[in-house]
Amino acid sequence: MKTKSFLLTVLITIILTRIWAISLFYIFANNPTFIQSFVNDSIHHYQVGLLMILISILLRKILKFRFLAGIGLGIFL
Repeated sequence: MKTKSFLLTVLITIILTRIWAISLFYIFANNPTFIQSFVNDSIHHYQVGLLMILISILLRKILKFRFLAGIGLGIFL
């Protein structure tokens, strides 16, 4: 049950991340400089995902929130 919940969290996070990215391009389609600022940004989604995975591993006994690793993996992928 835990594995199924983890994989479902990863899948939902991947879908929501893609929907969010696509919606930004549609919302700011008339402002190409704003879109380029996102494309050329030095912090990418995979870095945030790796940080979330690392935090979830380091603080797994303190944070009883098990979905943080799944969300981090979904953002990374």
